[in-house]
This record gives sequence, C-alpha cells and structure tokens, in this order.
Amino acid sequence: MTITIRETSFPAYPVFIFASYMVGSLIVHLYLVYKKTPAYAVYGAIVLNIMITQLLGMSFPIIISKGTMIGLSGVGAAFGMVLSTLVCYFLIPRYRDNIIKANALAAPLMYSISKLSCLFAGCCHGFKYNGPFCLNYRFFSDHSPRTLVFPVQPLETIVFFLIFLIGLFLIRFCKADFFAATIGGLSAIAKFVLDFLRSAEYKSGTLSVNQYLCIGLYLGIIVYIIVKYAFIKKESVI
Repeated sequence: MTITIRETSFPAYPVFIFASYMVGSLIVHLYLVYKKTPAYAVYGAIVLNIMITQLLGMSFPIIISKGTMIGLSGVGAAFGMVLSTLVCYFLIPRYRDNIIKANALAAPLMYSISKLSCLFAGCCHGFKYNGPFCLNYRFFSDHSPRTLVFPVQPLETIVFFLIFLIGLFLIRFCKADFFAATIGGLSAIAKFVLDFLRSAEYKSGTLSVNQYLCIGLYLGIIVYIIVKYAFIKKESVI
C-alpha cells in the first residue's frame, strides 16, 4: 500500500505549525484554568512558550547549518519549551508546578501536530523504502524526495500523540517534576529511535544532531532524578 502525498491547495507547512501552537496553548490554558491559576500566570506562561519556542525553533537550523539554512526545527522548539518552563519556574514560582505539568502535557501534542507540516512539505522524510505504507510524493521541491520513502513523519505524529495520551493518564498521579521527567524521557527516547528512520541526508555521521540532543536531554533527566532522590532521602534521614 502506497500513500500518495500531493501538493495541497493551502500552505500546509505554516498552517500545521500555527495549529500546533494554538492547540498547545489551548491545552496549557485549559489545564491552568482547571487548577485555578490566576490569569497573569496563565497568559504569561502561554506568551513565554510561544516566544521562546519560536526563538529556539528558528535559531536551531541557522546554528547547525552555520547560517546557510533558515527554517523551524521541532526539536529546537521542544528545547524552547523546556527553557520557557525554566523561566516560568523562577518568574512565577507560586504556580510553577501547575505550569510545569501544563507545558509537559502540551509539548508532545504540539510536536505531533507539527510533524504533519513536514509530511506535506516533504522535509524530514524517511529513508528510501517501497514497502507497505511508503510515501510517494507527487510534487517536487527543494525538500521533497523523488523516490518512495518510509513514512517517518506520520509515525512521529502517532507516537507523540500516544505520549500525550500517556501524559493525560499520568498527570493526575505524578508530582510536577517527575511528570515532566517522565514525559521528557519518553519523548527523548522516541525521537532518538525515530531519527534512525530518517534519510541519511539529515545526518552528518552515525547519529543526527537531534539524536545527540536527545541523549543530552535524557542524561540530564537521569541526573536530575538521582539528585532529587538523594535530596529527598537525605531529608527523610534528617
């Protein structure tokens, strides 16, 4: 079974990117309002999310390409969400647990939707593949492949939507920091594995830049959990 991707009658890339921001902001808004967070903290968190994810998302391609490429990186935006959460942690300390949970819940859903923009633009495509569910692009651009490829973009959409559903289940039972660590860890593992399914043109060696960043994020989460657990254990002894 081949999935044919044709040129859309609307600008799919910016539409799905915009949709990811709107849906993510809605998730953050609904959760914070549900937790009775005041309006200044709700809209402050949303504005910071949009600004910082845009900044890092657009800066990331420029940095890794040494100024030869302009675009929007989903991984860069994901790290922007982490940075935005850290900023809120210090600027809005009274409601930081609510904001941490809201951002961690929204992030995988935003990434899930954003990969649809890559699917219809033809960028970030998979390796050459002519098996079941391969993608056949019927238009050619600077990014879209001219051969049948593995459907890595829709697979990423599905996987990160599942992580979002896991977050919906866990958010009621986990404390904020461990909830964020769980969702962040699952996302880092998923992205690391899925990047092996992308075309070799997106890698400069055995691993892609995204995969190195995922390793860094995962190691950072492990170190945080170890330090946090050691601190809790020390407090209980005292």
